[in-house]
Amino acid sequence: MGIARKILIFMVLTAGIIVLGRLAGRLLPRSAAASAKAAPASADTLRDSTNALPPVEADTTGGKWHDKLFDPLLRSAGLPEKNIKRKTGYWEITFPKGRPIHEYALEIEKTCKAGGIQVLAGAELRPPNRSVEYLLASNGQNIKLRASLGAGFMAGAAKLAIVFNELDSLRETQAAELESAPWDKSLVVDPYAENPALRKLRFTDARNEILIALPMEPAAYPFVDPGKHALFIHHGKDDVERILSQARDSLPKAAGFATRYGDRAIENQPLLDKVFQYTARRNLVFLDLTGSQRSLARQTAAAQGARNRTLAQWKDSLHLEDELARKVALAQKTGDAVLALPYSVTGFRNLRKALDANAERFNEMGLELVTLSSLATPDSLPDPDLAAPAAAKPPHTVPAPAVAPAKTSDKRSGVVAKTPAKTAAKTTSKTTAQTTDKTTAKTVVKPAVKPATKTAVKTAEKAKPKPVKKAVK
Repeated sequence: MGIARKILIFMVLTAGIIVLGRLAGRLLPRSAAASAKAAPASADTLRDSTNALPPVEADTTGGKWHDKLFDPLLRSAGLPEKNIKRKTGYWEITFPKGRPIHEYALEIEKTCKAGGIQVLAGAELRPPNRSVEYLLASNGQNIKLRASLGAGFMAGAAKLAIVFNELDSLRETQAAELESAPWDKSLVVDPYAENPALRKLRFTDARNEILIALPMEPAAYPFVDPGKHALFIHHGKDDVERILSQARDSLPKAAGFATRYGDRAIENQPLLDKVFQYTARRNLVFLDLTGSQRSLARQTAAAQGARNRTLAQWKDSLHLEDELARKVALAQKTGDAVLALPYSVTGFRNLRKALDANAERFNEMGLELVTLSSLATPDSLPDPDLAAPAAAKPPHTVPAPAVAPAKTSDKRSGVVAKTPAKTAAKTTSKTTAQTTDKTTAKTVVKPAVKPATKTAVKTAEKAKPKPVKKAVK
C-alpha cells in the first residue's frame, strides 16, 4: 500500500510540473533574448541590426504628423488609413508592390520637404528593396518612420503588351476569333493586303489596336524584294514622308508602325532620323521586330524624342507558356514588357489557354494586358533576347611560307646577288623600270643605284651558280 501511494504522489507531481511548464510561457513575459532564440528568423523577414535606426522613445500619437505626412502619403498611393500603424518605437506605413521601395522613399522625402519636416537620418533595411527607415523632426517633436512593401500588388503596376504579326493569310473565322479575345492586343496589318479578313480589321474595336506593317530594305536585297511600298536607305525625307503618309491613308486608325524585313535599313542612321521625325510629330509608336543586334532604332528614337520598342519575336508556339512567364517576370521588374509573336492557330490557342489559366494570379499581381501604344515608359532597357554581340575575334592568320632570297641582276655591272624579301621590296619601290624574261621566268630589276666595284664583281662571279638552260617553247 505504501508503494502504491508513493507512485501516485510521484505521478501527480510530475503532471503538475508539466502543466506549470506549459502555462509559464503564456503567463510569464518573455525576454527579448529568449524570443530571439525561440524562432530564428528566415532570410525574407530578417532585419538588419547594423543599419536599423534607433527607436524614438518620445513618440507622439500622431497629431500634426497625420496632416503633414501620413495623410498625404496615403492619398498619393490611394491607400486606406489601416496601412499606417503605430508600433513600439516607430510608425510603419505599408505600400503595395509594383514600384521599387526607393520610389516610395523619394515620395516620403518630397512630402517631408513640402510639409517643413526635417529628415535627420535614413537607412535601408535588409534584405534590400523591402524597407526603409527615417528619423524625422518637426517643431521639436521626433518620430521614426518605417516604410515597407506589403504582400499585395498595386493595380496596373505591371503592364504587358501582346503583338500579333504576320496576319496576311488570316481567314475570316480566325480573324473573328482573334477579335473576340477579351484582352487588349496589337495587330500588325499590311495596308495593301488584298485579304478581305484584314480589311475588316480596319473597323475593329479599341481593344484591338492596329499597327501598320512597314517593309524596309533587307540585307539580302535585291534577292529578297520587300515590295514597291518599302523604305530604302537611299530615300530622302520627301520619299519617306510620302510612303508613310500613303500607308496611314489606308489605315487611318493605326497607332504606329512595325517593321517587316529591314535588317539593313534599321542600321542606317540617316533613314531612321527621317522615320522618327515623322512619327514623333504625330505621336506614333514604332516597333522594331528585326531582331538585329546592330539596330540603331533605340538610340535614334531617343535622340528624336520618338516612341520606340525594340525586341525579337517569339516563334516557338509550343513553348509559349515559358515565354509568357518570362515576360510577366520582366514586367514585374521593369514595369512593362512586350510579347510579339507571328500568328498561328496553335500559338494563339496556347496563349489564350495560358492567359485564362493565370487570370486570377495576374490580377493578384496587378498585371494588366494593354496595347502597345499604352506603354508610356521609354524603351530604356534592351530586350534580353537582343544580347550584345560578343567581341569579334581577330581573323585566323596562316603564317606565310619562307620565301627564298630574291635574285637581282644589274645589266651594267653583271652582278647577281641574293637579297632578302624585305630588302627586295624596298629595292622594288625605288626602281624605275621592271622587265620579265619569259624564258627563265626571272625578274630583272633596274635599280637606281651606282654600279658595284670590280672587287665586288669578282666575288659575286665566284659565288654565281651554274646557268640554267632555257626552257623550250
